[in-house]
Amino acid sequence: MTFRGLGPPAVAYYSAAQMTLPDAPRPPQRPASGEELQRLGREAVERRNREWSEGAYQRLCGVAYMAVDRSFTADEWHKHCEGESVPAFFIRAITPLQQPSHPNAYGAVVKRAYREGIIERTGRWVKSKRPAAHGRQIPEWRAK
Repeated sequence: MTFRGLGPPAVAYYSAAQMTLPDAPRPPQRPASGEELQRLGREAVERRNREWSEGAYQRLCGVAYMAVDRSFTADEWHKHCEGESVPAFFIRAITPLQQPSHPNAYGAVVKRAYREGIIERTGRWVKSKRPAAHGRQIPEWRAK
């Protein structure tokens, strides 16, 4: 078969040796549990949002400190991250944070504060007042 003005079609023939791939490192095995996948995802979000996470963590610790005799929700903490509703004695450290690269970064910060013993769950769940949360149930927290 020839094509007018183009010559014969280009066909490549490969030997079996050329078609095999060299010994490449195998991809890591998939983690065995959902908890492991959760941990890996949380660590990835923290790495990508390191600066944001530190600022948000400081604000979460501040909210826990201010709420030492009462419970609070993530809604209150979100307001502090966005620079709203900040008490006068806390204002010097607060400038609004940029949004993180992924919304799961908020959960990673809460999990860190929980693991480090800063906050604990009260066992109660309330409806979120933030429009972005679409009215879902969120846990109540208290300072530990």
